[in-house]
Amino acid sequence: MLLKEKPAIILVYGGTNLTLTDGLATARLHIPVTYVGAGLRSFNKETTEEINRILTDHILTHLFASTDVAVKSLQAEGITGGVCKVGDVMYNVALEALKRVDKDKVLSKFDLLPKDFGLVTFHRAENTTEEIFSLIWEWLNILAAKEVKLLFSVNPRISSLIRRLNLKANSSLLLVPPVAYFEMVALTKNAKVIITDSGGIQKERYSFGTPHTIPREGTEWVELVKLGFNKLVGRDVECLVNEVINRFQAKEDNLHVPLGLYGDSKTSDKIVSTLIRG
Repeated sequence: MLLKEKPAIILVYGGTNLTLTDGLATARLHIPVTYVGAGLRSFNKETTEEINRILTDHILTHLFASTDVAVKSLQAEGITGGVCKVGDVMYNVALEALKRVDKDKVLSKFDLLPKDFGLVTFHRAENTTEEIFSLIWEWLNILAAKEVKLLFSVNPRISSLIRRLNLKANSSLLLVPPVAYFEMVALTKNAKVIITDSGGIQKERYSFGTPHTIPREGTEWVELVKLGFNKLVGRDVECLVNEVINRFQAKEDNLHVPLGLYGDSKTSDKIVSTLIRG
């Protein structure tokens, strides 16, 4: 397709296998490649995304970074040419979606009240083995037994795990099929806390004022952890449970929302302007 279409430039995004293979194929054909979201590092090379991002950063032409931290990570690896800090496109999308979604309709659909529930999402391969997910299931049911209402958006891989392991949920743990993007925006805005292994949700929704408890050993969005807004808990059951309980008991005005970390809602304009200038 690349040989047939002869594009002037290719844009890749994220940290998937497709990000790397598309970037590599295009670079070998000497077609300029733009990487949106360059410089992200969790510093855990056991994850596929980390390897994909490192390799992609080292072979591409234009590197659009979301934050100062990402720029510094690139500099530490000797990458300075073609680097431009522009902010994060998905953060901008989340802000726009929030303006358009009917919050009351979404909460009514799931019988929820604002700031009266925790939102749960899991999808990473390392968290969906039978052993690890059984542990996660234990955490969630301990929380539910403490009358913490949890809405768990269950993806197909996890749904099949729940059936295969014949897992039973506490009545305060509500399992629902994957929710649509606009619904997820409304839910993340109105949750008291989010329990997630998603990197995207962490950074897209921080300005909503909803803190995250993250059952991972590391994250790409280190600035939010350093600020104390998000909390990494790894596999520590007691830490996860206590962190969520503390978040539920905290007053809203105690949260510090560090606005501006991921741009000013003009990320796409900056990318286009840079590419036009060459």
